[in-house]
Amino acid sequence: MRIRIAAVLVTSASITALSLAAGAPALAADPPVVVAGPVSSNGGISRATCPAGTTLVGGGYDARHDINGVNNVIDGLDLFAPDWQNANSWVAAMHTGQVRAVAMCAKGSGPAPRVVVGPAVKADYSKATCPAGTQLLAGGYTSTPATNGLGQYVDDVDTNSPNTDNSWLAKMAIGTAQALALCGS
Repeated sequence: MRIRIAAVLVTSASITALSLAAGAPALAADPPVVVAGPVSSNGGISRATCPAGTTLVGGGYDARHDINGVNNVIDGLDLFAPDWQNANSWVAAMHTGQVRAVAMCAKGSGPAPRVVVGPAVKADYSKATCPAGTQLLAGGYTSTPATNGLGQYVDDVDTNSPNTDNSWLAKMAIGTAQALALCGS
């Protein structure tokens, strides 16, 4: 299985350091728990939810892209972000292929992180900023990519990254992107 984890926090030491810097209670020094969701249907959503006693700190995905008859990838991710509808979960969706969402969860108790959603912006930067008193933990995006006359994906995400001002940025080359920030207190 190919798993790509995109998270600001990678080790339990950095999770503890960020928790202390954010004024949150220190998390246990145990390694993060990694939870994989089910493989989605074609074009569907996969959701990985952190178990009780853990808190979402990042996520990733394992993609199964659709490929045309001449071995060109013809789809990509439409959604890769903390789930704004289901707390403590990470979601992913391919345009036409299949994907498995992966959540990285820190052991310990404390308030669940909140998700901040930026504006949907076409071919420019969308920005989701964590409110005062919270710390950016991770982020992602949802998108509406450009496609060709055959419905094949002809777009890509140019930016999916943290920014220096406690925010997350997302940008599509041609289509529309919407940044999502995972913010902890």
